[in-house]
Amino acid sequence: MSAGSRSYGSNVLVSVAAVGLMSAMALGNNVVIARAAGPEGRGVYGLAVAIGALALPIASAGLGSATTWQLGRGQPLGQLLALARRAISITLAISLATAGVMHLGLGLALGEATEWAVLAAALALPAQVIVEIGRGVALGRGRAVAYNLCSAAVIAVLLGLNSIAAVRGLPGTSWVVLNLVFANWAVALVLLCMTWGRLEPAAPPLVGDTLRYGARSAAVALGDAALLRVDYLVAAPIIGLASLGVYAIADQISHLMAWVGLLAGKMMLPEAAADDDDDASRSLGKLALACRLIVAVTLAGAAVAIALGPWLINALFGVAFADAYLALLILLPATLSKSLHALVATWLQGRGDQRPIVRASAIAIAVELLAVVVFALSFGWLGVAVAKAGAYVVQLGLSLAALRRHRSRLPDDDGHVIPGGRWLLDRSDLRTLQRWLAARRRANP
Repeated sequence: MSAGSRSYGSNVLVSVAAVGLMSAMALGNNVVIARAAGPEGRGVYGLAVAIGALALPIASAGLGSATTWQLGRGQPLGQLLALARRAISITLAISLATAGVMHLGLGLALGEATEWAVLAAALALPAQVIVEIGRGVALGRGRAVAYNLCSAAVIAVLLGLNSIAAVRGLPGTSWVVLNLVFANWAVALVLLCMTWGRLEPAAPPLVGDTLRYGARSAAVALGDAALLRVDYLVAAPIIGLASLGVYAIADQISHLMAWVGLLAGKMMLPEAAADDDDDASRSLGKLALACRLIVAVTLAGAAVAIALGPWLINALFGVAFADAYLALLILLPATLSKSLHALVATWLQGRGDQRPIVRASAIAIAVELLAVVVFALSFGWLGVAVAKAGAYVVQLGLSLAALRRHRSRLPDDDGHVIPGGRWLLDRSDLRTLQRWLAARRRANP
């Protein structure tokens, strides 16, 4: 295997280990919130996270992915950090202005719980931009441990703060969203200190190139975030925050199950960007193997969720969230779809083919918006789960069609969506993995 193969494989292996740790912490955080604040508190927390997730791609101007891409092409880190600092300053000013408007009472028409969610999302946003760009820097430099540590640190601090608040029995749900703000800023300040004094004047050509790529990346990220979170915003006034909190537990479990695929997709960006072969065979081979591994892992996870889901939800979150199991079953296709889309879409972005991914996400979001309204009014929060699962299947279908078109333009195309056309692991894949593991042991005795 090539050095590039070992690099991608090592990064994915590190990320898989990190996923286990982060999944456990994220699950623990949800258990604490659900037990201490109940369905409404979990609904408020979900709403704050949804608002922040939708605002983050725009506020960061896509600089997280753009920084990864530029570092993969050998561009200077100091100049990219200087550009990132500008985006952070602008976001901070907008965030403080929004918080000021909410403080003056202009958001009271939203309701107290919703006002807290909006305020927390605004105050946490600049810190989330810093963390996102920090992750982009780490990934662009091939430091998978640092990349995953940025995310894990936020979850760990959040879990600690929520656990302390729950033990002390703080009243109301405001502590749930305020801790979200504190956790993001704790990690963001550390990252700022680590990059202090490393800035260089950014060359205009680099600025323009980075912002153009970042704008397209922001559109892709916004599409992914909207598909993941817009159901919360649309469904909240229809089904209420308590029902939203029950639905959010199922959605969170489904999303945790997709983390391996999502992180493997992130690792694919620098790999595809650095693949200068005419037929892209090196990165395509890794994409195909990664897709087959994700299918196997997701199917195994789905079997566990089906068998143990009712017991686990009752034991962890309480009887009030028992009905979340039905929504989890409905969302299982979304778990596989979003994982495979993450791999395919990121490979296309690394190759500079971003427009089809933006279009796929836009169409899927339109489907979700319409379906959420129709199904939520007809079937309540279970209808929201149906709408979301359907939207993710649509997105995957469109991204696979884009991959097929891209491959048809490459030399030595074999006519399949992925090389070989296989979606299930076979013995040759297992032998490839065994050789890679043996090579890793020899390289790191």
